[in-house]
Amino acid sequence: MNIIEGFLFDIYNVEEQVYVWVLDKENKPQLFLDTFYPEIYLDGPRILLEKVVKRILFYNALKEKPVWVSRKHFYSNRDVRVLKIVISKPSVMRKILHKLYAFYGLMDIYHTDIEVPTGYSYYRKIFPLAKVKIEYENRNNFNRIQNIYTDDDIDACEYEVPMLKIME
Repeated sequence: MNIIEGFLFDIYNVEEQVYVWVLDKENKPQLFLDTFYPEIYLDGPRILLEKVVKRILFYNALKEKPVWVSRKHFYSNRDVRVLKIVISKPSVMRKILHKLYAFYGLMDIYHTDIEVPTGYSYYRKIFPLAKVKIEYENRNNFNRIQNIYTDDDIDACEYEVPMLKIME
């Protein structure tokens, strides 16, 4: 297991593959790979939920069997029971998103509009320009993230900033 420290510089994805760029202590960019499968949450009439799951199955984008979970409702702060669906192909989200919007008012739909890099950052509890520590393994010439974390506080007013290059 290898460890590196640096500043989180960029995150982007191609499907479930997440690319994480970090500026190391020598201010050199380092690339790391991770995997992330977005989750969406639905609540509504069973027949509509089944239609949504069938559509996701049609696109071969269901990572695991949907399960009922309890989550805090954003506005009421109460626990609500919702169907958790894990998406194996994030690109399918855009395809089903437009179809899901037709169900607004008929069912509750959560997390469908969260971009993969944002969802990944939230899942990993990291944020742009945070000082991160990454535990990784080099497999097939790629640095695969085993764990990534930060001790930085997203609400801090005083923080270290990396030496960035300026292009003119």
